[in-house]
Amino acid sequence: MPIHRTHPWLASVFPIVGLALLLNCSGGGGNPGAGPGGGPQGVAPTISTNPDSATVPAGQTVSFTVQATGTPSPSLQWERSPDGNAWSPVPGAGGSSLAFPAAKEDNGSRYRAKASNASGSATSSPASLTVHWAPAILTQPLNRTVNSPASASFQVTLDCNPQAACQWQSSPDGSAWGDILGATDPAFTTGPTTPQMNGWSFRCVCTNPLGSTTSRAAVLTVDAPSYNLTVQLDSGATGTPGGGGTFPAGAAVDYAYAAKPGFTDLRVQLDGETVSPAGSFSMNGPRRLEVSTQPIPRSVTFSAGSGGSLSGNLSQTVPHGGSTSPVTAVPGAGFAFVNWTGSGFTPSTANPLVVTNVQGNLALTANFQPLAASYTITASAGIWGSISPSGAVSVAAGGSQTFTITADPYYTISDVVVDGVSVGQVSTYTFTNVTSNHTIRATFY
Repeated sequence: MPIHRTHPWLASVFPIVGLALLLNCSGGGGNPGAGPGGGPQGVAPTISTNPDSATVPAGQTVSFTVQATGTPSPSLQWERSPDGNAWSPVPGAGGSSLAFPAAKEDNGSRYRAKASNASGSATSSPASLTVHWAPAILTQPLNRTVNSPASASFQVTLDCNPQAACQWQSSPDGSAWGDILGATDPAFTTGPTTPQMNGWSFRCVCTNPLGSTTSRAAVLTVDAPSYNLTVQLDSGATGTPGGGGTFPAGAAVDYAYAAKPGFTDLRVQLDGETVSPAGSFSMNGPRRLEVSTQPIPRSVTFSAGSGGSLSGNLSQTVPHGGSTSPVTAVPGAGFAFVNWTGSGFTPSTANPLVVTNVQGNLALTANFQPLAASYTITASAGIWGSISPSGAVSVAAGGSQTFTITADPYYTISDVVVDGVSVGQVSTYTFTNVTSNHTIRATFY
């Protein structure tokens, strides 16, 4: 039988290869829970203990605790939500417990913890925080004034948690207080008042488990006397009050006055004593305000242009807003009056002239023009009638001219118009002291 010899290098390798094959066939004898590297396999976190909700007084430290398991051990991050919807991390809160001083602003907030490792994460159930604090009065009751038998209402507004119990109290003298039966709301309305309740005080005692507070005392005034204020305000002043009235005793009245344009020397008197133009006073009895001014004097002068003269007071001083006495413009021989003119004055043909509502200094001039030798009056008539004389009628300066208007049989005068202005259904019309050209026209129907 032939003898086979093994190569020396193969004999040295075989033991190693055989051992490797043997290990591979047996599965290596490893742990089923081992990972690829031979270490323990990761386990995602689970929450074993959720945080409990808490109720604490404001300022006291509140604590929440959570327990979580997982491999490797999970890290923790606490989160806060003001309403249970939007969540945000609590800075620096990474342990199994979260502790902090509770504030009023934290009332109703929620807290939860999130556990995380390489295999996943888990979030605890949220815990609610309720914060309690003692009552504080935000709005105090106000003093009231009524006429009997009207009722009076008082009210407080509170800041507290839980809601405080209210108890209104009354005192006839502000020292001895007694509870008002059934007055246990923040608002209280008396029954019908009587004059005997004048000067009574009312207050509210507010209590919850964390403390108690008492409102200020509000004073009730019943059937307080009232006084009349009389105001006398002249036409040159403006301001308030513009008139009198009735005010409760002790009421404060503000006043302020000024002189109108064109007036000066403003004077304000209270009960006969001169006071400042603006101020305040108390209605401790009947009061009287008198406000007076002086109109600024205005100068009005009159002068005549060439061809005439003036009659009347030619240099007048009148109060602001006042009126002058009449001044007449007198034309010289061969001249006619035209009008009055002056700076700041609307031209006027009034003669004599009275200037009314004078608002400033005025210098007025009467203007005249030479008379013509004659003037023309143009007369015309419509159908169904006539005017006599008709056409261009010449009239001597200062003279007169009469026109006769006649309707045809079965027709009637409709209107007579002189210089564009109707004078009615007249049958005659006379121009006197003619100093300018004119027109006259008659119509019929």
